[in-house]
Amino acid sequence: GEGAEASSLPPARDLAPALASATFGPPGSARLLAELAAERDVLEALRRALGDDSQAAHVLNSFLAAKALAAALRVFLPLVSRKLRVAQRLAPVYARYFFEKRRIQGIRDPEARSAAWGRVHEWGAIRVAAVVTDFGGFYTKVSQIFGSATQMVPPAYIRRLLVAEHAFGAPPVPFELVRGIVERQHGRPLEEVYSEFSFVPEATGSVAQVHFAVVRETGQEVAVKVLKGEWNRRSLMSDIGTMLDGAHFLKFLGLDGGIDLPTIILSYQQIVPAEFDLSQEARTMRRFAALFQQWGLAERMALPEVIDDLSDESVLVAERVRGTRLVDVLQDAEAEGALPALPPEAEDFHGGWGEGFRLVFEAWGRMVFLEGAFHTDPHPGNLMFDEMGRLVVLDWGQTKELRRERRVALARVVQAMAAE
Repeated sequence: GEGAEASSLPPARDLAPALASATFGPPGSARLLAELAAERDVLEALRRALGDDSQAAHVLNSFLAAKALAAALRVFLPLVSRKLRVAQRLAPVYARYFFEKRRIQGIRDPEARSAAWGRVHEWGAIRVAAVVTDFGGFYTKVSQIFGSATQMVPPAYIRRLLVAEHAFGAPPVPFELVRGIVERQHGRPLEEVYSEFSFVPEATGSVAQVHFAVVRETGQEVAVKVLKGEWNRRSLMSDIGTMLDGAHFLKFLGLDGGIDLPTIILSYQQIVPAEFDLSQEARTMRRFAALFQQWGLAERMALPEVIDDLSDESVLVAERVRGTRLVDVLQDAEAEGALPALPPEAEDFHGGWGEGFRLVFEAWGRMVFLEGAFHTDPHPGNLMFDEMGRLVVLDWGQTKELRRERRVALARVVQAMAAE
């Protein structure tokens, strides 16, 4: 999309504040410790005022000990602490669904039963969305997945998760760290490589964020995708493990609504690690660009061209594509209370939504059944129309390979559905 324009380069800064932040290191940062120390001082003063032998003082002593243990976990075992805090927040939700399921099953009137479930879903959705906003990480990705699964997820969760995702999303990392990562990859100061580099990221995901820039030597406009750091990787994989535990627990309690949640989370556990190697994403982009050309799709569907000599495992530089993202088209239509309309250049190019959908079906059909590998994250934020009207597919970090026997089984399913 157009987004924020690339600006002149911000000055280099000390990396220490960025490296000490909770985004890149365990939450046991200086800020956290200072807050805990301030709380401790207040409680200690209150305990002395009450007297060492009073019952209230003993209660305060126990509270102080619990706070100290929690602080120690966050400082020395941050991922364990994060897992426990998430479990603590979600336990009441699991418990209420478990007991309400038995009660609501006894309601005979369908409308009353539906209304009862609606109240429980609204209560649960508020709390689950709060976990997403407070913890971010993989929980933001989950909100993106289930927030668009209208055929499986209750409306209350759709509404709350979409609000949580759009309002809070994945937090960006400080520019100081971005500068450090890019300069380490290029082996020279940012100013020598780029004449412009946006201070604020154009897009931020759970794994990486994207900045717009202009290459000094060629004047080419580019998008620079930068990984968000090692701590983010460890935290994200821990979150997936927590989600997998929760999925198995929901299945055990019979609260999964018939959805195979463990398989869904396991698929992400297998795919996500590859997202932390941007050189693999670059190879994938080159592979599918060649395939689109081979299949005769390149004139209608494209992906950004990778700038090889500026890319590596932690930085991916590709041409900047100007145009209109599909998510913006849908959000504008929703805000206006109207049906989505293709941008004029896309309308002229494709002739309407029907041809656009057929193009998507053809491309993914060829990827799945012919190549046995496909882009697994084609949500509206990753699809856009360029200034010519072509459909452009962004963010190739998540792809999946399918064995031949799986492709054959899928082909038989499609044939059976077509025969109905």
